[in-house]
Amino acid sequence: MTMGNIKANHDRSAFELFGGDVRVWIEQEAIHMKAVDRRSRDPVELTEAMARELAAVLLEMAARLDD
Repeated sequence: MTMGNIKANHDRSAFELFGGDVRVWIEQEAIHMKAVDRRSRDPVELTEAMARELAAVLLEMAARLDD
């Protein structure tokens, strides 16, 4: 089971954790990332599993940019 969720449409894909506190998306031929706890403004802490999932998503997005 995935801990994050992937939202996609025809021109943009996004990956989110913690209800959007961590968000990664492709826009204008680049990968963008935001990671901040919106309530406390503290850095977001990832578990090992979350870090691995995020790494996999980043690799997939990087491959899409290569195409």
